[in-house]
Amino acid sequence: MPDDPAFVERLRAGDKEACALCVREHSTHVYHLALKLTGDPAAAEDVLQETFLSAFKAIPRFEGKSQLSTWLYRIAHNAALMKLRKRRVDTVSLDEPVENKAGVPEPREFADWSENPEEVLMDAEMRQACKRPSNHFRKRCGACLSCAT
Repeated sequence: MPDDPAFVERLRAGDKEACALCVREHSTHVYHLALKLTGDPAAAEDVLQETFLSAFKAIPRFEGKSQLSTWLYRIAHNAALMKLRKRRVDTVSLDEPVENKAGVPEPREFADWSENPEEVLMDAEMRQACKRPSNHFRKRCGACLSCAT
C-alpha cells in the first residue's frame, strides 16, 4: 500500500495517517541504510529524521517514476553522505614541529614501516638455503636419502 499512487496522493494532501504509515513502513530500512553508511547509531537516527522531513517537504515533487521506497532510500543515502561530509576530521600538519614540555619545538618523529632491503635479501637467502640440503648433509646422508638441489 505505501507504494501505490493513491497512497502518494494521500501524502501529498498532508494526510497524517498516511505520513505515520509511511514512517512505520520504511523507518527500519532507512535506519539500517543510514547506519551502514555512517557507522554511528546517533548519526543514523539523525539521518532517519532528516530523510522523512525532507521527503514530506519534497513529496509534491515526487514524480512517481520510481517506487516511493526507492525515492526515500535515495533521500536517506544523500542525507547520510551529507552527514559524513560534515564530520570534522582532525588533521595534523606533518611539516609543523611539535613543542615539548619546555615549549621548545621538536620535529615530528614517525616510524618507518617500510621493509629494510637488507633484511628482505637475508630472508630470501635464508629461505633458499633451507630449501636445498648442504653438501655436508649430502655426503653423510646421500646413501639413504635422495637429495636434489
